[in-house]
Amino acid sequence: MKKETIQKLIAINNLMFPQFYTKLTDADLSTQINVWLELFKDYDDKLIGGYFKQALSHAQYPVKPADIFAIMTEQQKASMPTIDELFKIATDTADELQDYRSQGRWQSEWGAEKSGYEYALEIYNKMPPLLKEWKRSPDDLINWYYNIDENGNSYDRREFEKSINAILQRRQTLGIAWNEETKPLFDGQTFKLIGEHN
Repeated sequence: MKKETIQKLIAINNLMFPQFYTKLTDADLSTQINVWLELFKDYDDKLIGGYFKQALSHAQYPVKPADIFAIMTEQQKASMPTIDELFKIATDTADELQDYRSQGRWQSEWGAEKSGYEYALEIYNKMPPLLKEWKRSPDDLINWYYNIDENGNSYDRREFEKSINAILQRRQTLGIAWNEETKPLFDGQTFKLIGEHN
């Protein structure tokens, strides 16, 4: 987040609640700007600006960073599936990919409109971005799936929850929603190699 944006947000606070800013010195305001800058340095300006406006819409006091973080957390939790739902999505997707691979369909067919790995990518890419960040390729997902017993219990089930929570915390720090795509996770070349070792 840029210093200029933070200065604007604090200036809005000042305009909306002048009674709280009359006794602040320039040094106090500078300290406040630096604290906000440190707290929001890894966040996008528009994202924090949007949360600031939401907090301001029902504020009776100047908006504090804690107000912004509270709204951010609340919104991300409100729409996010539970860990159990995410686990089911991951296992269902891995099962579908494994079924697809076991039928030998990952290999390209002569004259096919799409290659086998392109179809497998479509299956994999139906998962939420949070899960694709956790397992970066269809092969990673299938390898994880082999460690789960018929009851869905394994060391990996516990590790799944730890990993997802760590990714959520990192995403929150960066101001990235659980369902927001961040970047391409791998290229098709990796997938071609995966299909060839069957």
